[in-house]
Amino acid sequence: MIEKAYGIVGMPGSGKSEIVKVGEEMNIPVVVMGDAIREDLTEKGIEITPDNMGKYALEVRKEFGMDIVAKKSFNKISN
Repeated sequence: MIEKAYGIVGMPGSGKSEIVKVGEEMNIPVVVMGDAIREDLTEKGIEITPDNMGKYALEVRKEFGMDIVAKKSFNKISN
């Protein structure tokens, strides 16, 4: 069970990816919310492009609610 989890948010170019790199270098498990979308696209055989990711993310949020990607990510964190 995870004792602590930290969420890193920010605008594009704010350094989130740099924090991910540091975490990985320190062997800290990292969950990126976009990975949930990438995994779904891969399972469906859809090419992973920024356009496809954006369209798919909008579709699943309309169908399952605005928090669906966060819920998928939380499931990864809790397991």
